[in-house]
Parts: sequence; structure tokens; C-alpha cells
Amino acid sequence: MAVTMAAEFSEDGKYFAKLTADGKLKIWNAITNSFEQEFTPDFHLTTPCTCLYFVNSNSSRIKGVSPKKKKRKLSETSSEPSIALGTTNGLLLLYSLSKASVEFTIDSATSQTINCLSSADGSILYSGADQNVLVWNIESQKFLSKWKVGNETVSAILAIPDSKKILTAAKGIKLWDVQTKQVLHTFTGHSSEVTCLHYILPSDSSSAYIVSGSKGDRLLNCWSLNETTSERNALASFLMEDVVQSVALRTTSEGTTNMLTTVRSGVVHLFQHTLNGKCKKPLKPKTSIQVVSDTGQSKDAVIPIRILGATFVDSETVCIGYGSEIILQFENIEITTSKKLHCLVRKEQRLNSSQDASSKTVTPSLNNAHYLTSQTSAVGAEAASTKRKADGRTEIPMEKRLENLTLKVDGAKAPKAE
Repeated sequence: MAVTMAAEFSEDGKYFAKLTADGKLKIWNAITNSFEQEFTPDFHLTTPCTCLYFVNSNSSRIKGVSPKKKKRKLSETSSEPSIALGTTNGLLLLYSLSKASVEFTIDSATSQTINCLSSADGSILYSGADQNVLVWNIESQKFLSKWKVGNETVSAILAIPDSKKILTAAKGIKLWDVQTKQVLHTFTGHSSEVTCLHYILPSDSSSAYIVSGSKGDRLLNCWSLNETTSERNALASFLMEDVVQSVALRTTSEGTTNMLTTVRSGVVHLFQHTLNGKCKKPLKPKTSIQVVSDTGQSKDAVIPIRILGATFVDSETVCIGYGSEIILQFENIEITTSKKLHCLVRKEQRLNSSQDASSKTVTPSLNNAHYLTSQTSAVGAEAASTKRKADGRTEIPMEKRLENLTLKVDGAKAPKAE
């Protein structure tokens, strides 16, 4: 379960959502490789959306219908999740994919920027705003409470499944009891603000773990959530060449944790590790995925194409989304750890245009053109006294013609031939 990011896949991997720089929410269908929806809030210029989080559909949000009709209605819409959106002025929006519109809005009355969102069951939502944790009830569509968690701005938050505990992070990471509002454990954290928190529960282990990444480190750190330990430092670290943008996790029946990390440079790394003790050295990826465009000019003339997100389809297949916010392509890739690098050569997608730039320049037709002479050039200033024929020609009135024929005008010199 992942903490809020500016771009992420839905839990089933069907949808990919991203907040653009101009405050728009864009949603793609990764299965059909198509652009689905775009949402622009009415207030996006003054109070833009800051974070998003996929929320699974909940029966309690369907009000005013009988249980039988509710069950039938749920069967029709249960496959479509909703997206919770935080804003800069303390508003929470719930966007419905099935309706392609905002389902409802909740005001926290704090006017604080919501930095992150997380939920364990789809009904209670937690968010970090300034130095506080805000609690929302999606079922009743109400803002419940807030409490201060420190002197630093909360940059990441994670609700622990099947418990009344949450994790908050600035540079350090704290484990909280939601009911008592008390700190249960403190982790060392990172040298810069933490941007992502992810929960891991290996299938053959009773001990849970969390993975954290920050905006300034090239490392992902893994921490134990075992309440009996007093360990504050990371058990394992995963090393990359750039800052992490998104993380996807999958655990096997043997207890191995597979982790996909998308870094800022647009490359995806795959890590495989069994969490059973402390690692002395940072772990390196088993394999990496990169997408490039062949220019055809020379053998080495390739242009990197950024991968914006990646998620697991199954144990041997991953789905990657590459390109840009304007044109984003999705593709399933079978990966094997026997290869250190999967370099995919793809054609760079561009906007379709039926005409090039030169063809958009319109040249006016010169049929039946009439050119101005020294006598008719002054007529434009007296356009009110001119007449236009049906064929478009301008006719000079008779009195003007007679004035031009006069050889002598009172108070004027004789005209000179030029």
C-alpha cells in the first residue's frame, strides 16, 4: 500500500493518474493503452491540487437506495475506484472515475496545504497538512479531527493496514497510535524530506516492514515495524543512480520482496531481496528497464524516453508508462534477472498533424486585385465618402474626380509633374 504521490497506478494496475504542473488531473487506462479522462478544478489557478490517492469504492457512499438495489449498483461500479485529491487551501475532493466528476468536497476549515494522503480501509483517510495530521471520514463525508505531530511539515503519511496506527514523516519517521495520539516509535529517516512510504508484509513472516524514500537521496531505506525491537536505523538500503519518483511492491510465496522503482531520470530498477536481517551494504538492482528512441542518424544516436511509472502485472511481467504528459504509452514487459539491462527501442510518439507548419500559412488570393495610385491613395482617409461596387471595386465619387481635373486651386501652387 503506497502513500500519496503526484502520479501513481491504481491498486489493480488498471488506471494511471497524474497531476500536471498546471493543476489538471489526467487519467489513463493502462490495459487498453488509452487516455480516459481529464479533470480541471474550477479553482485550479488559485488553489491547485497537490496530491492524489486511489480510494477503493465503498458501499456506504451509495445513499438513499435499498440493500438489493445497492448491491446491484455496487456490482456495476465496484471495479471503478475513486481518487482523493488534496488542495492548497485544505479542501479534500473525491473524484469518481465512473461518473467522471467530483463526487463530493470536504472542507477542513484549516486553509492548510494538504501534502499527502493515505487510507487503510477506504473509509478513513489520513492526510498531512503543515505540522498536523488531518482525519477524514469518506463514508459520512466529514472532516473528523486534527492533531499536531511535531515542528516539521509532514511530507509523507501511511496508514498501517489492520491497525489503528499511522506513520508520519518529515525527515524523521514516527509511528503513532491514532486513538491515544502518542508516538510509539521513532526512526532515523533521511537527510531530506521523505516523499514516499510503503508497507511490506512478507507472506511467510509475522513481522512487517516499511520502505521510505526522500526527495534528495538516491537510497530507499527499509525499516522493521516489529514492536519488540528498539532499532531506529534501517535494516537494508537500496541504491540507485537518481532520486526515486515512485515505488511498486510485490511479495512472493517464498517471502521474497520484489520492488520496482522509477527514478527521476526515467529508468526503472527491479530489486529482489528477502527481508530476514540487517544488510551491511546497500543493495543494487537485479535488472533495469530503459526506453530509448532511435533517431536513425548513427549507431549510437538514441534519445532517452522517460518512464513515468511502473507496476507489477504478475511475477514476471511489469507494466510501464513512458512518454510525456501529452502522449503517454503503456506496455507490458516480461523481465528476467539474467539481463542487467532491458533497453527497449521505441518510436517516439508525436502529436498527429494533417498539415505541417508551412501549410498552415494561408496566402490571400489576388484575383481582381486593384492597386492604389497617387490619386487614389488618399481615398482611404475618406472612406466614408467612397462607394463599393458589387464586384469589390471601390468607386471614387464624381465630385472628387472633378476636383482632380481642376488645373488651378485657390491658394495652391500649380502642380508639378513628377
